[in-house]
Amino acid sequence: MKQLLNPSKKYSLARRIFITCMLIILIPAFLIGGYGYYTYMNNIEKLTIRYSEQILFPLKQQIENTFEQYESSIVPVWLDQGLQELIRIPGEDWGQYPRKMIDVKRNINDIFGWQQHIRGVLVLTKLDGILSSGTSYSMDPDYHFANEPFIERSQKMNQPFIYGPAYQTYGGDQFVFSIVRPLWIMPSYQWEGVIKVDIHSDEIFKRFQSVEIGDSGEVMAFDSQHKIVYHPDQQLIGDHAEFDFIEQIDINKSKGEFYVNRDGVETLVVYENSEYLNWTFIGIVPKQEINEGAISLMKVVFMISIITLMILLVIYWNVSYATLKPIHNINHAIKKLGSGDFTSTLQDAKIIELEPIVNQYNRTVERLNQLTFTLYLSINKQHQLEIQTREHQLLQQEALLRQREAELGQLEAQINPHFLNNTLSSIQSLAELEELEKIDRAVYLLSQLLSYSVKSTTSKISLSEELEHIDIFIDIQKIRHEDTFRVNWDIDEALYDWKINRLMLQPIVENAFLHGIEPKEEPGLIHISIKKYDTDVEIIVEDNGIGMSQQQLKNLRGFVAYIKHNPVMFGQDSKQVRLSGIKNIIKRFMLIYGSRCQITIDSKEDQGTKITIHIQDEVEHDD
Repeated sequence: MKQLLNPSKKYSLARRIFITCMLIILIPAFLIGGYGYYTYMNNIEKLTIRYSEQILFPLKQQIENTFEQYESSIVPVWLDQGLQELIRIPGEDWGQYPRKMIDVKRNINDIFGWQQHIRGVLVLTKLDGILSSGTSYSMDPDYHFANEPFIERSQKMNQPFIYGPAYQTYGGDQFVFSIVRPLWIMPSYQWEGVIKVDIHSDEIFKRFQSVEIGDSGEVMAFDSQHKIVYHPDQQLIGDHAEFDFIEQIDINKSKGEFYVNRDGVETLVVYENSEYLNWTFIGIVPKQEINEGAISLMKVVFMISIITLMILLVIYWNVSYATLKPIHNINHAIKKLGSGDFTSTLQDAKIIELEPIVNQYNRTVERLNQLTFTLYLSINKQHQLEIQTREHQLLQQEALLRQREAELGQLEAQINPHFLNNTLSSIQSLAELEELEKIDRAVYLLSQLLSYSVKSTTSKISLSEELEHIDIFIDIQKIRHEDTFRVNWDIDEALYDWKINRLMLQPIVENAFLHGIEPKEEPGLIHISIKKYDTDVEIIVEDNGIGMSQQQLKNLRGFVAYIKHNPVMFGQDSKQVRLSGIKNIIKRFMLIYGSRCQITIDSKEDQGTKITIHIQDEVEHDD
């Protein structure tokens, strides 16, 4: 948006209209969608919690009511006069009171016999009296009920409590819930036994199974000892609950909710505590299921945005065709005008705001046609004058070129005698030493050099030929000086075919030997490097000879600077002056390559001299 409104940026009007329309429509759409998604998420989460509570609370009420009904049925059994008398009699003497036992059982059957989920009623007394009714199994006469956990628990409680689910280990081996009522005698407040009513577990489990929380939610329950009372996986029922979220349940609150991470899935946990049952009812719903509605809402928003965008494109096309087409026509005509087409005129734009522009453009085209004709006449006259001036300049350049060729030939003429003199001196020294074989070798090499020197000065040779010439020179010097010096070569193979003027590099090597290495008493080294960098060539000739003084270096650098700017003028002012070998070759490079050639000279006394020549040139090769 900031870039769109930046006046320094250039954008087409069509693009501005399109982006503006998109911002006007899509930004509110996304804001409304985002706010709707956030609000929907909060509301759906609250509704899920409320829905879960509305399921768990009725479930808790149903189960509490079920046990309360069975508990209320125990009261008439306890108040039975026959049972009140039997609990005071030792169990071993109950056989003497068959009438009382029959009356008590009849009373129990009248109360519980019609309830099909009852799996037995037990009366156990402190004096080892046992009376059972409504069981469909045979009691184990030797079973010791004193070892049962509910006996110990009943001795600590004065109110009925829920026990189980557990198996009837004393016979039948059925999975049951039990209501256990401790029997206390007043006013002595002594524990005299229990009445235990066993209820088939299916009676309770079916109430859990009848409720659902979402598509993948779960309902479970556990008691105050964290023993699982119900779980969808019935193999876990009766086990100790090992769920991480149990520690977050506050048993002092009637209900609550929180989020936990179960196996990497964020899950909502809603719970209801039952003070009567000492149970905690739990509902578990994955948050992903809660979010499904919000995701559906976002899909709707996305589809609305896509449809809106398509409508926007249709509107944009119509606006562009009706409003922007005349502008595009004007823009196209101006481009043709800028390319030199002065014949293109504009028709009526049929838009009032554009009429001044169209009229002004047509007047401009008409005026430009007039100016173009006038300019044509003026340019034609000027062109004739330029042709005459150019012909005069070409004549001057031709004269200058002939002058430079003559001077280049003069410089080569200076090089050949100079080198010949040095070579003959070497042969004379060998003759004095009567080394005939070396003299023969030197004469042969000299003939090769002379053959090279008499070639046409107007033709160029390859770098490899120039290097052979340098190698012959080195062989001649080694005949005389043997192993007092050596030469290192570092030549880019890609430059072997590079075209160069004859006798351009050998004089530099000769100068390094004669003025750097030969005066030195110790063995010397000449390093020759020729490298290619893109289309440039770099030539380095370096020796570790005696070097030159600072004054000599200063004078030579001054010569390089002067000859760089006045290559021809220098020759005109000193046609009769013979130059030294190094100055001669410097001037040759400047005459041939001009401003494309950079020459650098570095030297220190007793350390050596380094000459670097950098040529900006397109390297030529043989076809």
